[in-house]
Amino acid sequence: DPRRLVRGGLVLAIIGSVAAWAAGDPILAAAALFVTGLGVSGQYPLGASLTLPLGAAAPAAAAARLTLASGLAVLVAPLVLGATADLVGVERAWLLIPALALLALLLTGVLARAPAATPDAIPAAV
Repeated sequence: DPRRLVRGGLVLAIIGSVAAWAAGDPILAAAALFVTGLGVSGQYPLGASLTLPLGAAAPAAAAARLTLASGLAVLVAPLVLGATADLVGVERAWLLIPALALLALLLTGVLARAPAATPDAIPAAV
């Protein structure tokens, strides 16, 4: 089930990013970042495989929305992390990473309990 893989990847990302934050040794930090990368690496393809079928009535619009959302995330996330680091310092700002992964993990639990959307119930392109 792709949802289980998404949740497992988020757990790996949380564990790895917290371990990297807490690591005092550069080699341990690098190993922890490797674990974080393992957790994060599958999020986009798994997320796309879960969300694109929801837009079956308008697949081009669904793909465009997914591309726009991921592009905005890639554009905004580093800016927010950098601005936060300027305000509170890099070490404290780093905690945004596991916090956002934890939020995503909690949201996957909520969404897993929500009734599945059918293509007929989803409006066409807006």
